Amino acid sequence: LEQEKIRFQNVYQSGYFKAENGLLDFEEWDYGFDFYAPQTFEASDGRRIMIGWMGIGDIPYKNPTIPLGWQHCLTLPREITRGEDGTLFQNPIREIDTLRLDQRVLHDGDNTEVMLPFDMMAKTKNDFEIMLAEKLLIKYDKAEKLFMLRFLDKELGGERTQRFVKMESCDCVRMIADRSSVEIYLDYGRKVVSTRFYPEEDSISVKMIGADAEMYSLKRKVI
Repeated sequence: LEQEKIRFQNVYQSGYFKAENGLLDFEEWDYGFDFYAPQTFEASDGRRIMIGWMGIGDIPYKNPTIPLGWQHCLTLPREITRGEDGTLFQNPIREIDTLRLDQRVLHDGDNTEVMLPFDMMAKTKNDFEIMLAEKLLIKYDKAEKLFMLRFLDKELGGERTQRFVKMESCDCVRMIADRSSVEIYLDYGRKVVSTRFYPEEDSISVKMIGADAEMYSLKRKVI
């Protein structure tokens, strides 16, 4: 599909239609970079779980892990639930919560160092900005009703640049980040934005404007 500023920003699009006397607007699963080929299954307890690729071979990104012999990965498993208006919400499966370790609280205006990987739950105000590693800007403009993710340094994202999402409101943000990716769940999972993300160190700075957050470090699960 032809790329637009706030839609169809990737090479391949995946999503769903709401059906009511015909197909309504197409809703993308993930407004970030490279989301591709999602698959779902039904868990034994009835949950619908989705996993997608977070990388494709059709874009000449300069991922810094290429010299190490790897570059792509899968998303976290996401539980799919249906809202009253037919919207499909995505959120990390609850098993991710069992990896949480120590908790800390970040306040509006804080700029602090945090260890990777982390799981952050932020309550936001009308407008907010969250800056990761001083070079990844995550922002919502209430007047424009526009969410933006922008790399101020393309090397941090392996040559990725920016993505936009049109949203009427954004009251909360959940963010899970590690040394090669960030997944951002907006407004209780109504929209999702994922990207590759390559900080050089195990700790990064997190600056909060217009938001307060609970931050958890995550256990590094070895399988």
